[in-house]
Amino acid sequence: MNGAEFREWRKKAGRTQVEAAREVGVRQPFVCAVEKGSRPVTTALRNWLYSVCPESVTAVSPCGREETRSSELLKEDLGGLGYPGFAYLAVKPKKVDPLEVVLNALKTEDLDQRVTDALPWVLVHRSDLDYRRLTDEIRLCNLQNRLGFLLEVTVEATKKLHFNDAAVRLEPWLAWLRESRLYKEDTLCKKSLTEVERRRLQRRRPKAARFWRIYADLNSKEVANVVQRASV
Repeated sequence: MNGAEFREWRKKAGRTQVEAAREVGVRQPFVCAVEKGSRPVTTALRNWLYSVCPESVTAVSPCGREETRSSELLKEDLGGLGYPGFAYLAVKPKKVDPLEVVLNALKTEDLDQRVTDALPWVLVHRSDLDYRRLTDEIRLCNLQNRLGFLLEVTVEATKKLHFNDAAVRLEPWLAWLRESRLYKEDTLCKKSLTEVERRRLQRRRPKAARFWRIYADLNSKEVANVVQRASV
């Protein structure tokens, strides 16, 4: 859901920006910024909208493609977060929410491999990432296998590198996702994989990918090389 859609449904619900802000517990200028598109529609705002305007639930999916960002925009966001591989793209200072970057990346069906490879760096080096909200959003979208797999190989990498603080921070959320693992097979944001590629990956994928039923060959050694890059 984008800001314009939120505004449309808010008006259909007969609520003003001031009323929406008061009922959600935010300030009216924040709601205004959301509707103008300069701030993302938060979970709290979306849930409030669904409560006052139930028909918006079926009209706009919270996990729809309208919320995803292109690989190029995600590269800029990763640069803004401090990821060294895309630092050259962060030409203008801007506030970037690591949660939105990871969430939007995992919701994208066909993602540039360089963006996928950068996600473990965010998981390790961005301690401001709200994992409680991230895991809640991921489970709503039935994408827990994607995040679970990424966390699995990232935790393995942090242990190899003796990044103990990161491992301690990530492991509880990995355990939480293991309890909600899905039985369906999925890709790591590579829906365009051919059947031949899927069969090859099914035979050769590492243990973590088999557990999470993900068609991918990413392993902890490759992740460790990414994670070792200079932190923010």
